[in-house]
Amino acid sequence: MWPGRFIAGNTIQHVLPVANKILEQSKNPIINYVIEHTNQPKQVFQEHLQLIKHLDYRHKIAIKVSSFGFDEDLIDNLVEHCVGKNIRVIIDAEGNKHNDHYQDISNYIMKKHNKYVPYVVKTYQMYRKDGLETLENDIIDAWEKDYHLGIKLVRGAYFHAEKNDGHLFTEKILTDKNYNKGILFIGENNRNMYTILATHNVDSIRLGYMYNQHVKKPLFEFGHLMGMQEENYQDMAERGQIINVYIPYGPYTQMIPYLTRRLYENNDMIKYIN
Repeated sequence: MWPGRFIAGNTIQHVLPVANKILEQSKNPIINYVIEHTNQPKQVFQEHLQLIKHLDYRHKIAIKVSSFGFDEDLIDNLVEHCVGKNIRVIIDAEGNKHNDHYQDISNYIMKKHNKYVPYVVKTYQMYRKDGLETLENDIIDAWEKDYHLGIKLVRGAYFHAEKNDGHLFTEKILTDKNYNKGILFIGENNRNMYTILATHNVDSIRLGYMYNQHVKKPLFEFGHLMGMQEENYQDMAERGQIINVYIPYGPYTQMIPYLTRRLYENNDMIKYIN
């Protein structure tokens, strides 16, 4: 077993004690079975069913549509099981090659299951030049069609693979501005929305926190990866903010794409592995 700060292990039995520790810290675990682009989507589905048996409303799960072979019916079936236990499902983003497919599936699942409660959360990558427009259009669509929009706001995880393809901001400051514009737009137009700000950026955290201080019910929850920004977010939890922690687990050899992206994002992980 990998005794890591960043990975819970390779089985359900490994991840559950880690999730319990997160709950003891007054944070909410988001359990992420890290499998991507598999040719065994039904096996991934069964893994999630076994996982859900051990969870309750205090937990969330994160999934990739690619790990289900982009099978809309399989994902819909899984969400049905989660709704039955009052568990939110976060649909993590895909690379640009599969972005259109991602948009279609996540929008369909969200509209179907978010009529009364935002059980399904879609991910918006704000390093994309069309990220803010996509967010704004989805907010308008949710108003017009009367469903709850679930939002996870991220900067993006595929920069090093896609930076030369033309659809991304290549300057970090432009991504940061776009991300914060997303926070501002949500803050000024919040109606029937549920939002997680998944970020390690201090300015974005402060902006979300500022909004929460001026409303009766917090507009924003926050999210961070296990092993990253732990102290800062523990302080936020002690101030009464809702903090979510991504807990990845899965077969180590199949976690390489995920780990590679995390390595690019965080120097602490590089030092740790070295």
